Amino acid sequence: MTNDTPAVTVEITRYAVSLHGEGGVFASINVEQQGSGRWAITLAPDIMDVNHDWSYVPPASERDDEWAAAHLFDHDTALELARKEVERQVREA
Repeated sequence: MTNDTPAVTVEITRYAVSLHGEGGVFASINVEQQGSGRWAITLAPDIMDVNHDWSYVPPASERDDEWAAAHLFDHDTALELARKEVERQVREA
């Protein structure tokens, strides 16, 4: 007998990047997979760009290559930018 059930896969599609302390979470933002190896740094409903500026996420029809270059990153870059942003938020709080 053959097994026609497809294999279950597990993949990481979202990270919570947080700074914790004795009093709880001081700051937390998300790094979310956007497809094609690109990741976005989000704090709903906003998205962060390479300059650590936050803005709303426009509809897909309004996103061009320039927008993608400023807001979507490779995995390692997104995680590093998110770490720096969480540290900045705590420092400025």
